Amino acid sequence: MNIEDVRRKRRYDPRNLRSVIAGSNRFNRNLMLEIMRTLGALQVEGAKCENSLFRIMDEQRCNALFIEWSDSSDMDIVEMVKKVRRLHDDNLRRVPIIAISSQLTKEMVIAGRNAGVDEFLRRPCSPSDVEKRLRMVIETPRPFVDSPVYIGPCRRRSNPADYHGPRRRDRDGASQIKEISDAERQLVNKKAPMSVALARVKMACTLLSTDPKNAPIRMRAAMEKARQTARQENDIPFLRTLQSFEAFMEVIIHSPSNAGDARFVLNTGITTLEQLLVLPREYDSARETVANAFSDAIQRRMAA
Repeated sequence: MNIEDVRRKRRYDPRNLRSVIAGSNRFNRNLMLEIMRTLGALQVEGAKCENSLFRIMDEQRCNALFIEWSDSSDMDIVEMVKKVRRLHDDNLRRVPIIAISSQLTKEMVIAGRNAGVDEFLRRPCSPSDVEKRLRMVIETPRPFVDSPVYIGPCRRRSNPADYHGPRRRDRDGASQIKEISDAERQLVNKKAPMSVALARVKMACTLLSTDPKNAPIRMRAAMEKARQTARQENDIPFLRTLQSFEAFMEVIIHSPSNAGDARFVLNTGITTLEQLLVLPREYDSARETVANAFSDAIQRRMAA
């Protein structure tokens, strides 16, 4: 069987990609799967645990691996990356790995780099952000290093995706990731009505733990303003997601016994709204899928 060298420089063509999205959070996996499909990738699989990841990698002979990295993940991401790099199958252990996180820090980048991660992607991410990382690992792949102390992509190559300082030295002391993605540029645009509305919703959400007495009033006011803005912008997927989000928040407000679900739903809801904010309007199908997926997830939670 002729197996391609995943570390060989080649032309970027999403139709030839065989990628796997690994992560224990089904909703985040589906978000990424949908973005990949909007880019034209036809061979994309999701893996919810290590066992399914390694099975799919072996069966599909994947040539790109995305790993969701978050505090709520059931998988130890650093150890899982190390396991991939220690696989006996030479082509599988050399597969390019892109780590995705909404909490990306310098410490995570260092730990990921030392484990064998190729590139990093901050969530929320736009299709162009994802394509940019894919082009990096396909058109300009890092040389692979196999030594007694480290197995993985070369960590010395200059790469704008994780640049921390003008001289790329530890003494530069940068404390945060410097790159600002297309998605983040839109989120930090404080003049955009939808960005302002989402910021108010996020602020109101924090009050559920810091000021529970006044939180319901602030929450309802923020949601109402966000709904008005979504209607004015004619953003139906954003509006539908807001309505599902608000319905569950009302359950939390009226049933303190369900407060254990609040943090998960808050994080997922805000992530979904941010993702919709950065997905361009021309990706109608993807935005509809994201909104529907969140609505279905909320309905299942409320029925449980």
